Amino acid sequence: ALPEAAEDFSTVPAGPLVLEGTGGLRLFYQESPAGGSYTPLATLRETEGLAQALAGESVEVTLQLVTGGKNLFCLLTYS
Repeated sequence: ALPEAAEDFSTVPAGPLVLEGTGGLRLFYQESPAGGSYTPLATLRETEGLAQALAGESVEVTLQLVTGGKNLFCLLTYS
């Protein structure tokens, strides 16, 4: 189960992976001035070029959680 601890955002920067409501995942690949209420799950550190890469009509995004010692990583691949 995913955690539910929503936070209010007036704007959302590029990079957050959030839980929207009770079951939707949203990746903010570019800044969103709309804001909203989301539960933060992870943050992409390197977002440069992501908006351009995901701008196609059909894009497949795969998220994979990988543990490494005490750290948890989220790998993002797209095609």
